[in-house]
Amino acid sequence: MKPGPEATPLEESPHHGLRRWSGAPATFHAADLPTPALGSVEVWAVTSDRPTVVAGSTQRDLLDVGLAARAGLDVARRRTGGGVVVVDPQSSVWLDVVLARGDGRVSDDVGRSFDWVGSVLAGALREAGVEVAVHRGPGRWDELGRLICFAGVGPGECLDRDGRKVLGLSQRRTRDQVRFQAMAYLEVPVALTPAAIADHRLPGAGDGKPMSRQAVEAELGRRTASLGTGRTIAWWRSHLGQSLLNA
Repeated sequence: MKPGPEATPLEESPHHGLRRWSGAPATFHAADLPTPALGSVEVWAVTSDRPTVVAGSTQRDLLDVGLAARAGLDVARRRTGGGVVVVDPQSSVWLDVVLARGDGRVSDDVGRSFDWVGSVLAGALREAGVEVAVHRGPGRWDELGRLICFAGVGPGECLDRDGRKVLGLSQRRTRDQVRFQAMAYLEVPVALTPAAIADHRLPGAGDGKPMSRQAVEAELGRRTASLGTGRTIAWWRSHLGQSLLNA
C-alpha cells in the first residue's frame, strides 16, 4: 500500500483521531489512506489549497483543461464514483471517512453501505440547525445527475425538505477498506461546476441539442442547497468529523 498523505491530529482521542490535510486535491485523491483497525474509523478533514474541478472515477477525458484554466480551476479525477464536483478553499466542507472491510457499519451491498455514514452526517447537520433527511433506496440520476454529482441523488445522501441535495457522498471499496468522501458547501458553486465541461458534453435538452450552459446552471441551482455562511468551514469540518468519530 502507498503511504497516505501526511496528516496532523486535529483532535486527540484514546481510540480515534480526527486528521486534517491541506494541499492539491489531485494529490489527496491519488493517495491511499491507511486502513483503520476493525471496529475503528478514520476521518480526514480535507482543505483544498486551490479551486479544482474533480471528475468521478469513470469520467475519463470528460473535463476540458483549457475551459478549466479559463475558469481558474485545476483539474483532477478521484477514485470514488459519481459525477463532477468543484472543491475550493472558500466554500467546500470535505471529509474522507475510512473503515475496514468487514466492519459491521458497512454492508456488503454497495448502496446500503452508505446508510451509516449518511445517517450520522444527517444527525450532525440537524444538530447544527440544517434540516435534512437521508435518501433511502435506489439513486435518482437523469443525464445531468450522472454528469454532475450534486444534480443527482444517491443512497445515503442528505436532502433538505424540498429534496435539494445538501451533502453528497461517493465511495471506493478495496479488499481492505471502504473509503467514503463527503462534500457540502457554504455556497454551492453553481456556475463553476459545469465550467470545464464542453458544450457538446452537456445533457440533451430534448430537441437533440445540448442544454444551454445557463439552463444547466439554473437546474443545478434548483437541485442543490447550501449550509449557509453563518459558520466557518473549519467549524463544519470539526463538527461533522467529531460526530463520525463519536458514533
